[in-house]
Amino acid sequence: MKKLNTSALLALSGAALSDLVPKAPKFIINDEQMEADVLVKSLSYDQVTHMFEGCDAEKITVADVVKKRVLLTVFNAETKEPLFPDLEAVGQTHPAIINALHDASDEVNDFLGKNKLKLKNMNSGASSSSAELVAKPLNKPKRK
Repeated sequence: MKKLNTSALLALSGAALSDLVPKAPKFIINDEQMEADVLVKSLSYDQVTHMFEGCDAEKITVADVVKKRVLLTVFNAETKEPLFPDLEAVGQTHPAIINALHDASDEVNDFLGKNKLKLKNMNSGASSSSAELVAKPLNKPKRK
């Protein structure tokens, strides 16, 4: 694990937030596998936590969350402009494409907390071997 001093930590954060990360999300439409080149923006903590500021929290759906994340993070690889102009345009896109774009965005922004779980498992000291968790089978009595 790489250890950072305070200056390196802040520099890393600034660089990570300013870079657009190339991604190639894969999806299937009509039984044909496809891939697209996009860029994904890392969002700051405030951008993530204030994403739905001013919205009625009781009316926000999972679909609203996915569309907003894609709108704010996915960029055209050629122009470096946002891929979609607004939420309505995101919503008019094929679900397989939106799911693939959201997965690419999650790889960069870790919205679902996968990296936190990885760190927790690495720091837990517990064995990662599933074989050690399996109980030893009981001996069966021999038939006479």
